[in-house]
Amino acid sequence: MFKTLTISKASAAAAAFVFSFAFADVARANVLVNGDFTKVGPNGSLVCVTGSGAGWSAGANWAQWAVVPGSYICTEMEPGFIPRLHVWTNGGDWPPTHMGNGFGQSFGPLTCATASYWYNVTAGQIIGNLVRSDNGALISLNAVLKPTNNAWKQFKSFWNQGAEALYFETLTPVGIIPRADYRIAVTDVEPCRIVPPAKDLSNYITCAQPGCPPISLSTDPEDPWETIRVTNTSNLTIEGPIHVFIDGLPSGRAVANPDGSYLDRPYVNLVSPSLEPGRSENVTIHFDGSASSVPSFRVQINGGDF
Repeated sequence: MFKTLTISKASAAAAAFVFSFAFADVARANVLVNGDFTKVGPNGSLVCVTGSGAGWSAGANWAQWAVVPGSYICTEMEPGFIPRLHVWTNGGDWPPTHMGNGFGQSFGPLTCATASYWYNVTAGQIIGNLVRSDNGALISLNAVLKPTNNAWKQFKSFWNQGAEALYFETLTPVGIIPRADYRIAVTDVEPCRIVPPAKDLSNYITCAQPGCPPISLSTDPEDPWETIRVTNTSNLTIEGPIHVFIDGLPSGRAVANPDGSYLDRPYVNLVSPSLEPGRSENVTIHFDGSASSVPSFRVQINGGDF
């Protein structure tokens, strides 16, 4: 049996902020309360909200909201070896609010923050990231989560211009959408003095050809992607992790299922833990499904312990 709540998102978010700020475990670096989804919220282990409305989710200390009129969002706690929050909704982006149906948790403002979580998307297109403390917007719209073929994947985010929440929201199309379905587990937000430094490796690892032309690509509107080949052109073994930053995306386009976002720059990691002289590795970059084309972009190869 689930409960349907219809209170304002602002009220729910404010309540989440007050609770998490007052009672966060100071002995832990993670500023999120119930970031491991082991505690059930006050309205039970299965909670649905209809739009426009908001309230507590099935996970304690996490709020949920349906901003699209006539839509719904449901959350359910799923215990197990790795507890997770199961989310499903039929509400996409809603321009009047500049957001989509979703859930999240606020915390005391952090000047510098690192975030991570595990996700498994089975349907739809989701965004999950830190929220800026200066304007209340998600720090990045150029990194999205799409179906992962029932596999779990980790996402990391690094930001140094102020953060106050971690939110997950649905994206395009606008209004009522086919059901989006996803699971989130092991969420973590920690304060930092500086983000982990990224070292430019462009003098050591480059695309196999100037301009980084693709060696293969797909313009499938559901999953456009491009594969590039990077090569260690130096006489040194480059130790990883090695990250491919994707820059210069056109407005409205995004990288799908990247390994993370570094100061609003999506990136994917090389599989190899290191790259020996002369060795190459192929890197496939997936993009959002809002257009049946691979967008223009630039890459920069970076090293860094993240």
